[in-house]
Amino acid sequence: MSAPLPFQIVESGSNVNGSYIKFSDGTLICRKNGIDVEANILVKEVALPATFIDTDYTIIAVNAFANSGNIIWNSGSLTNNAIRLYPRKSDGNAIDMVERCNYIAMRLLETKERK
Repeated sequence: MSAPLPFQIVESGSNVNGSYIKFSDGTLICRKNGIDVEANILVKEVALPATFIDTDYTIIAVNAFANSGNIIWNSGSLTNNAIRLYPRKSDGNAIDMVERCNYIAMRLLETKERK
C-alpha cells in the first residue's frame, strides 16, 4: 500500500461552526461565512468547525458584504478550536451596528519527506 499523496483530502465536513478540509500532510482549513457581530462589542469569540493541533494557525477575516463600510477585522487564535474577532471601524472605534464577517483559518504542515 502506497503512502497518501501530499495534499490529498483525507477528511472534510461541516457543522454549525462552519466547514473544514483536512489533508494528508496535516494541513487543516476551516471557514465560515455570515458570522453576525453585535454592535459595541470589543471581541467576538467564535468556535471552529474542527480542531487544530495547536494555536499556531493563520486567520483571515473580511466583511461579508461589500457595502459594510470600513470595518477592520483583526483576529487571533484563542485556543486550538476557537478564534477571536476584534471588529473596529476605520477610526479605531467599536462598531455601532450589527456587522457580518466571513473567516478562513488555516495551518499548513509539512510531511517529513518535504522537510
